Amino acid sequence: AVVGVAAEVGGVPLLPGMKRLSRVFEKAELCYNGRVDRVLDIARASIEVQLVEQIEQCVELFDKSEKLNIVRVKDRFAHPTAGGWSDLQLNVSFNVDGPRHIGEIQIVHKHLMLVRRNMGAHEEYSQFRGEQEILELSTKTTRNRNGEPVPYVLASCYSRGSNQSRE
Repeated sequence: AVVGVAAEVGGVPLLPGMKRLSRVFEKAELCYNGRVDRVLDIARASIEVQLVEQIEQCVELFDKSEKLNIVRVKDRFAHPTAGGWSDLQLNVSFNVDGPRHIGEIQIVHKHLMLVRRNMGAHEEYSQFRGEQEILELSTKTTRNRNGEPVPYVLASCYSRGSNQSRE
């Protein structure tokens, strides 16, 4: 689907392959209390475009596709990540028999990809992302069995599998 849509709009398909297993577990632990099923970008691809109109065309084509369903859209042009990255991110489920798999398609402007590729932005982003996730976790709290607030990081380390509420 990605290669076909990219060709139809005049974009470039980027197929990096599956997310590294170590990053899947890191992301699950830091962001989703160890729940790997919440990591939605294990299968991923991108389309690099030169024009804003091509971004809109990509979304329209994916929306009409019989091969997949769009389940979530993140407009990171309007709301960039904490590290300053902008793209349009689609989480999609594939129309196949069996378990439902959700993947990620990023639609990225060519100028942003140039910065990522040629100026080392991706390596810096990777380091920043991990540090940002740890920082965010360090400010979260949850409640222990007595109802007292405790740091989320400690609670998640010692209460795996409990039904404590998260704040």
